[in-house]
Amino acid sequence: MTACRPVTPRARGRVGGTGAGEAGPDGMPHRGRTDVFEAAFLRDGFGAALRSARQRRGWSRRTLAGRSGVSWSAVRALETGVRRPRAVTVRYLAAALALADPAPLAAELLGLAGESLRPDTAGAVRQRRRASPRAVALRACGR
Repeated sequence: MTACRPVTPRARGRVGGTGAGEAGPDGMPHRGRTDVFEAAFLRDGFGAALRSARQRRGWSRRTLAGRSGVSWSAVRALETGVRRPRAVTVRYLAAALALADPAPLAAELLGLAGESLRPDTAGAVRQRRRASPRAVALRACGR
């Protein structure tokens, strides 16, 4: 007979695991994670639009990750509503998906994210800039 572990108050009603605290400085769940209601909102709006744009191109999550400089696990978390997006990340994803003119797709995705957008930080912008030369090189050689 195995003993069942009780559900802790921290884990109840949360998506994406537990963080170091219940809420970040902006009052939202820690480190961009979402609660169950926000996860459903992001999954049905932002996530569905991102998945649709990716599937129209015939790309897997790993292909989009390689071309945008965003990790495949982050793409998965954004599509499923587990993680709140940052504007800089949305712009890089849109640039990879809509090579000719990414502005309309970026505007659509940013609008669908609404108030769930996480603020851009200097570290997040640096991380995207470091990853972008690799993504641009892959796009240039057609991979």
